[in-house]
Amino acid sequence: MPVILWTYPRTISTAFERSIYMLKDQTQVLHEPLSLCYYFSSDRTTHIPGYLSMPIDTNAPTFEQQYRNLVAKVEGKKIFSKDMAYYAGNAENQRIMLDTLESIKQNEGGCDDEIIHTFLIRNPVKAVKSLFKSQLVLDIYNGQTEEEEIGILELQALYSIVVEERMYIAYYSCLCCAVYYVSLLVSSRW
Repeated sequence: MPVILWTYPRTISTAFERSIYMLKDQTQVLHEPLSLCYYFSSDRTTHIPGYLSMPIDTNAPTFEQQYRNLVAKVEGKKIFSKDMAYYAGNAENQRIMLDTLESIKQNEGGCDDEIIHTFLIRNPVKAVKSLFKSQLVLDIYNGQTEEEEIGILELQALYSIVVEERMYIAYYSCLCCAVYYVSLLVSSRW
């Protein structure tokens, strides 16, 4: 059963991801697999000039290749992925992504279990302040801040699609879902 933790930058999600990584005998952790597509592949969708000035990495996976990785069967392990909702694009592209994940899972030998979508938030003021502070010191941003990477609206859109349109079970909170999923990972139900 793949568990995908959707979030936006600077939510302390990588710290949570590292706690899941400690269960490496049970879990294969995928760290932001869609970022490679979003910034570097032939599927690149970023509009940030610093990334656009870089050549496309012909070895970077496409979105479809990464979708296959998210729903792959992994012998003896469960998949946990942490990713930014904005990598999946706007609501229309998010629907396409969800359809593609389900299609691969059902028709191309993907995992047999349901995909669990979880959502992690942090106080938006703290997250955005931290994001802009980090962007200002990185060369790729050329001393600018990039609103494209805030990602809060994309996370809200994806949550709405998952819960309201698709009727999937989703978990959306500030780290209380983290405690639930750590217990789920080590329980026999997972």
